[in-house]
Amino acid sequence: MQDETEYFIEEPEVSIVPHSTRNNLGSTEDMSQFAQQLLQQARSEGLSLTGEGGLLTDLTRKVLQGALEAEMAEHLGYGLRQRSEKQTTNFRNGSTPKTVKTEIGEVTVDIPRDREGTFEPEIIPKHKRRIDGSV
Repeated sequence: MQDETEYFIEEPEVSIVPHSTRNNLGSTEDMSQFAQQLLQQARSEGLSLTGEGGLLTDLTRKVLQGALEAEMAEHLGYGLRQRSEKQTTNFRNGSTPKTVKTEIGEVTVDIPRDREGTFEPEIIPKHKRRIDGSV
């Protein structure tokens, strides 16, 4: 019997989790099935696990990008493509690409900027080019 769990990837607000576990990431069985499906898809498409264009590299990039966007939304007080409920002079102001070294290789992400230059990302701090697996 084929698993009919619906998966989705949203960008730039990235969400890469099985629809059935979106509100419950603690389910080891669902995450295990998700990992197996990703691996099967990578094999069928001839993708490598690491390196440029690799499955784990792309997954890491999407997770980091999603975390950066969430940090910016928290900093500004409103999400991407939303309007601020309060009047402010600080808005999103594009992004800057940054390549960081991770445990699985180099990953390039777009670091969001704000108009006032007060955004200090925590997941990838300013001037840091190497990140480890801790959160």
